[in-house]
Amino acid sequence: MPTCPRRPAPSLAVAIALACAAAFQAPPLQAAPPRASLENLRFTDVRTIDYHCDGERKMSVRYYNSDDNHLAVLRLEGKSLLFVTVMSGSGARYVSRQYEWWTKGNEATLRDTLKGEGTQSVLANCRAGK
Repeated sequence: MPTCPRRPAPSLAVAIALACAAAFQAPPLQAAPPRASLENLRFTDVRTIDYHCDGERKMSVRYYNSDDNHLAVLRLEGKSLLFVTVMSGSGARYVSRQYEWWTKGNEATLRDTLKGEGTQSVLANCRAGK
């Protein structure tokens, strides 16, 4: 912890007081966070698609595709969530936490799976914009 000298000259006292105040209030230096990687995955097709849904709601989705991996990033509740593809009978089905983003052609639906099968979708009748 820094120490401050006692009783310096008046003009020097102001400079030392400011320096001491800065030393005691400055946040400690932190190391830069480590960089994250996805195990050297490469995506050959990266695109953003804007959807227009019921209730005049909009959803922008960024897709990352390769031969072996298909991901989607959606922003929900102020957070970006990473969705991964899972088996589907038709179309492309992506999941993240309790959410399911299901696309088929230019149409998509976002569902909260914790709310059950018969409940209304979070985003329904979404269509890819032009």
